Amino acid sequence: MKEANKIAILIKKRTGVDVFENKRTKQHAEYRSLFCFILRNYFRMTLYQVRDYFIEKGKNYDHATVLYAVNKFEVYRQYNKELETLLYYITKKYISPNAKNYKRGILSHKIDYIEDKYVDSLLDIVEKLPVKQLVKNI
Repeated sequence: MKEANKIAILIKKRTGVDVFENKRTKQHAEYRSLFCFILRNYFRMTLYQVRDYFIEKGKNYDHATVLYAVNKFEVYRQYNKELETLLYYITKKYISPNAKNYKRGILSHKIDYIEDKYVDSLLDIVEKLPVKQLVKNI
């Protein structure tokens, strides 16, 4: 996946951290988490696809580690503001805002972290939206 390669290179250039390097430092964990978060939420890769991508690049990784990294990203980004800055930069530079997966990824992620007081209002809006027709093959 060319975009993923570009993003991994960008992370290394901006931070000096190679996300495929077999190190367990705090920096490696945080930037690897950012990378997994992007692959999962913006490219809609499955946990197994992300795992396979890491393995292809020489990093021993399993799907549970991918899940852990994705889930920890929200914690890491609260304490390391560079993660937020880098996420914004990457999404603006490498991910087309017109891409369907990009928009769905943002929505999916935002919904998980929306404040409880807004959930009912959001549900009211979503319930009024039309749903695309599914074609029934008989």
